[in-house]
Amino acid sequence: MGERADQIINNARICVRHQHLKDAINILQPLYDAHPNLWGYDDYQLVTDNYQRMVEYMKKGFLDPEREKLYRHLLRRIYRIIENLAISWRCKNLSIYVEAFQKTNRLNMSYAFIQDVLERFVSDVAMLSLESEDTSQAHSDELYGRHAAFIERLFNALFISLQWNSADEQFYTKLLLSPTIDVVDQQLMVSAIGLACMNIFDIHKFNVLAAVYQKAEDVNLRQRALVGFMFSTNDHPLFAKEQQALMDQLTDNGNNQDVLHELLEMQVQVFYCMNAEEDDRKIQSDIIPSIMKNNNFTITRHGIEEKEDDPLEGILNPDAEDQAMEELDKSLKQMAEMQKNGADVFFGGFKQMKRIPFFDDFYNWFCPFYSKHPRLRSLREKTNIEAFLNKLSNSFPFCDSDKYSFVYAFASVAEHMPEGMKEMFYSGGDMGEEMFHTSRVNPTYVRHRYLQDLYRFFRLYRHRASLVNPFGKEGDASSTVSGFFLTLPFFDDARFYTMKTNLGTSLYKQKRFEELRVLLSTYSDESDTNYLFLKASSFIKSGLYEDAVPVLEQILSKGDEPRALKSYARVSMLLEHYQQAADSYRKLQELMPGHKNYLLNEALALLQLGQKQEAVEKVYQCDLQYPDDDSVQRILAWVLLNNGKVEQAADIYRRLLEQEPIHEDYVNAAYSVWIRGDISTAVNYFQQSINLLPKGKNVSFLEQEINNDRQLLIDNGIAPIDLQLILDLI
Repeated sequence: MGERADQIINNARICVRHQHLKDAINILQPLYDAHPNLWGYDDYQLVTDNYQRMVEYMKKGFLDPEREKLYRHLLRRIYRIIENLAISWRCKNLSIYVEAFQKTNRLNMSYAFIQDVLERFVSDVAMLSLESEDTSQAHSDELYGRHAAFIERLFNALFISLQWNSADEQFYTKLLLSPTIDVVDQQLMVSAIGLACMNIFDIHKFNVLAAVYQKAEDVNLRQRALVGFMFSTNDHPLFAKEQQALMDQLTDNGNNQDVLHELLEMQVQVFYCMNAEEDDRKIQSDIIPSIMKNNNFTITRHGIEEKEDDPLEGILNPDAEDQAMEELDKSLKQMAEMQKNGADVFFGGFKQMKRIPFFDDFYNWFCPFYSKHPRLRSLREKTNIEAFLNKLSNSFPFCDSDKYSFVYAFASVAEHMPEGMKEMFYSGGDMGEEMFHTSRVNPTYVRHRYLQDLYRFFRLYRHRASLVNPFGKEGDASSTVSGFFLTLPFFDDARFYTMKTNLGTSLYKQKRFEELRVLLSTYSDESDTNYLFLKASSFIKSGLYEDAVPVLEQILSKGDEPRALKSYARVSMLLEHYQQAADSYRKLQELMPGHKNYLLNEALALLQLGQKQEAVEKVYQCDLQYPDDDSVQRILAWVLLNNGKVEQAADIYRRLLEQEPIHEDYVNAAYSVWIRGDISTAVNYFQQSINLLPKGKNVSFLEQEINNDRQLLIDNGIAPIDLQLILDLI
């Protein structure tokens, strides 16, 4: 099976998705004609024969009330054939599947064998406590090493497993909920099943994940199942009814607030994970330099060394040490606050550490951190870090893959560390982890850490490109899986509208306006003011101001809602609806007295309406309250300039230019001197304004500004031809 086979499989998939059974049969026919020994040939022939028989009965005029049911049954059978062919093709052509297939090494997948091995491991570990200390350690290393080899083979076998049947579903559900199986093994199996299901959907694997999420007692196992379940959820029409029924069951028809809360939390956390690179840029540019500046260690090519105290520093600057500690504490707390709010503060720091051989193995990316991992054995023997490993297992705000990275990084520099720091690690003492928001049994925390493990895998694993990526667009284009699962049809019902609106609020705060638009396109809740406000805000962010107006007016028809009124006033200004803007800003002042910006904006609206004297009075009123406020001075100068009081305006602009001028100050100052005939100074001001233009804007932007203000200039005696001439001078 070569590249042509892959194309045939994908084309057949499309036919099944559109429920065109005959086309799917015909597309697969050349494949089986050329390779009659190919997997699924007998099943394919049965589907073909049953389809032909059904068509013949229909042609003869027989009425069959079960015809539709039979047709869907045949579609499901051809779906199984196609997806099993897809797995078979991948195991020969895609690196991650090829390696997984090789590592299974023809593993015995009989139910009895798997259960026996898993249960025997638990009992063998329990027996270790009865052995002497001398023999226990060696026996423990041998036992954990042998079992890790088995569980890795099982993990890979589950990942590449063909479509399951009801018996498989029952067995694995029971196994994953069994108290006689080690929970680390169960977590690995759930991860493998979830990854398999999100890449090639299998309704029986999907049901297993749902059952584990509903019934598991261990929080880590339960949250892994939830993530796998939601990332596998899709809009394939063949399984829509079953997925809808399962979703209704899980959420109790939208009434189980605990489940709805977890789904909303998970969706928000997915987007936080996708912010990892941006969070890292902020940390690298703002926080890390402060930490490195104020810590008591320095990193050299010979290792980590303690800085020597400067005796003169204490005399010349007695407060320096306290200031450094305050700055360091502030930086650490800033990172802790970022993490508490959902940021992935460790992605950048550990990203480069994912290149070590440990992460060449697919399985290790999903392995819960435990000190007995066989790959840590050499580190335990080389360095005295047993206490540290145990503490790392039970605390620290790292996801599991980062914990493994941290151990390897520590081991590589341990011998070059200062004795004080080394002893702190060896003893497992307080290493500042309490600075961070952690709770190992909190479902929110546990789920977020696992999502971070997944994000690292899909961003950094060497063979990730051929997999479906729920965090982005990489991977199999034929997949219907999306990490944005709350936009799927199962959540179109009114029962989920409040959850969607809450998600929309989070997306708006994260400035994910494209995702917000996608979310809003999946539902409509005109009775909810928050929904309407999100809808209007989405229009505004897209520059669709005219579309935002009726939505905002709909909100305001119920009362003067401050958020909506503020947006309505702003949009009215942008659309040059100055009377509505002035009225809105006046209402805002009544609702929230003391907000100078509302008074200033009302003045600008009045100015545009030609009510210049009233505009001047408004700004003077504000100037009395805020005499040293530059923003007030800018508006006052602009209103005076438009009211013909050029000298007064010029005096204000002169003062502004002596302080911290902005681009507009130079432009408007240029107007004030130009109107009075000082062309040379005007040209100088215009040229200086260009230097303060925002990035990406050039002289043409200034030209547009001058053209926008041409009426002001003409009203003050500037000839139209002079507008062009001064642009030539600039």
